[in-house]
Amino acid sequence: MAECQKNKGALCPKAFASAQWLYSNERLKTPLLRVGERGEGKFKPIEWDEAVKIIADKLLEQKKKYGPESLAILSPAHRNYKDLFLRFLAVHGSPNHGHSGICNIQRTFAFNYTLGCWPDADINNSDLIIYWARQPIFSGSALPQARELIAAKKRGAKIAAVKPSMEPDAAMADYWIPLRPGTDAALALAMLHVVIGEDLVDKDFVRDWCYGYDELKEHVKQYSPEWGERITGVPARQIVDFARLYATTKAASIDLGNGVEHAPSSSDAIRAIAILIAITGHLDRPGCNLIDEEPEVVQPRSVRRYDLHTQDMVDKLVGPEFPRAFQPFIEGPASAYYRILDSVLTEKPYPVRTIIAPGTQPLPSTRGTKNAIEALKKVDFFVTIDVTRPAEMAFADIVLPVATSYETDYSFELQADGTLVDAGSFSLDEIVHAREMEFRFTR
Repeated sequence: MAECQKNKGALCPKAFASAQWLYSNERLKTPLLRVGERGEGKFKPIEWDEAVKIIADKLLEQKKKYGPESLAILSPAHRNYKDLFLRFLAVHGSPNHGHSGICNIQRTFAFNYTLGCWPDADINNSDLIIYWARQPIFSGSALPQARELIAAKKRGAKIAAVKPSMEPDAAMADYWIPLRPGTDAALALAMLHVVIGEDLVDKDFVRDWCYGYDELKEHVKQYSPEWGERITGVPARQIVDFARLYATTKAASIDLGNGVEHAPSSSDAIRAIAILIAITGHLDRPGCNLIDEEPEVVQPRSVRRYDLHTQDMVDKLVGPEFPRAFQPFIEGPASAYYRILDSVLTEKPYPVRTIIAPGTQPLPSTRGTKNAIEALKKVDFFVTIDVTRPAEMAFADIVLPVATSYETDYSFELQADGTLVDAGSFSLDEIVHAREMEFRFTR
């Protein structure tokens, strides 16, 4: 619908292909039990009661023998049932939520650790918009980002794209900063060197709100634009001009995308960019990066059990996604996705005995595919839950079908303005069995 505040009636290609997904011949319609060897892909259909009992009995047996931490659930995308699995883990007593850590978590952590929040770019009021490691055209084409970019160009705002490759947003930009992949931290540090060295900081803001500025000033002296050029490939002159442009433009915003998260130095890069936003006075001012206010609308109460997240659970993480000192974080305790699988092979610090994969595929989704296969062959018990046949289905002991988002009643929040929308599902007789999973497995 054109009046929808989120997409203005536009749809992305996934939406147009949704009917193919919904009616796919690969749809899972009933629980399956493995009857052959691991990897053979031989299954027989079973009833829901039997499937749930097999899983429950195995989890109780392993909890008694090895402790609750023997269970790990791999993180899906933000499906409507994710909170239910996080609740299930907490009630069971396991900290091992296997998060992939390649999207969102680094920005959430580094921004909050540095600024106390993750400030949004006020693009509609910016005179200079920096799309850093961001793809506003291809990523979420039906969402506001593409429209905001085009509107900004029309009103005369300057656009900068910080990314290695020439893409549509870079082609539309006034400035393209073609850094080498994974060198965002070096670029940000070199920009800090220029901004601080030339005294382009917001002195009042630094005095009133910044802690450790004198130490920062001394620290960044070593990161000259010439040093930055050797690391990033961006000419020193361009680094200087870009730093000056950002620091001296009153209404300037940085829209930092998840491309920055795909490098070992991602946390350092995000923290350096957060500092850059703050010391130049571009934090929480119109046209800059704004601190989100809590929406006034009533929020649905989470089903997660944060009250059950104890230090003992954190101490038992099989492979902390980030240091234990900062856990539990926004979703509770979290282990690195790959280290869940790795623990099965190395048995260090202990082997995970059961892996449940709801709406996530460990074979195509993580590195070390050969090791992932060996882990799925070796693990005591493996359950996969999905709409269609996943890549690792052949290694599963139990396969459970799940409903698509089009078949589920779920209240969700639209990020644009905090609006709550209740999405009513429609019934499809041929896949009705899949819908039972939402209630029966998590009750």
